[in-house]
Amino acid sequence: NKESQSDSFSLSNMVPQAPKNNQEVWRKLEEATRAIVTKQKQDVYVVTGPVFEGKRLKTIGQGVIVPTAVYKAVYMPKTGAIGAYYAPNNNSQQVKVVSVCYIEEKLGINLFPQLTEQQKRNVYRLPLTASQVKPNQKLDYLHWD
Repeated sequence: NKESQSDSFSLSNMVPQAPKNNQEVWRKLEEATRAIVTKQKQDVYVVTGPVFEGKRLKTIGQGVIVPTAVYKAVYMPKTGAIGAYYAPNNNSQQVKVVSVCYIEEKLGINLFPQLTEQQKRNVYRLPLTASQVKPNQKLDYLHWD
């Protein structure tokens, strides 16, 4: 709903993003994730955040650190499908579908503590756009990472 959406627009819920990353890649991934919920009528657990890699990180403004990448980890308990989107924070418009373990290893954080490592190493073909999501469609299993 509109109120919940408005509540998400706080500075604690934002990171600096390259224009094409935010306006193209990230927007499409948000729409695709939302489409899984609305078209397939299933619960989806989503953990989203920044990735900071390297010794020399870029800053803007008054010392705001710019992430090197952003991620969105997705778990659908009804089907067991799981995976994550990983996008460099630049204007390349690149995005990879990777395992949750891949993201956890970069972050040093356990994103879904209730799941086993084996579950989190599975990678399913997550949709890159909302138009790829069809009602009653099962996501294809890609590989074990």
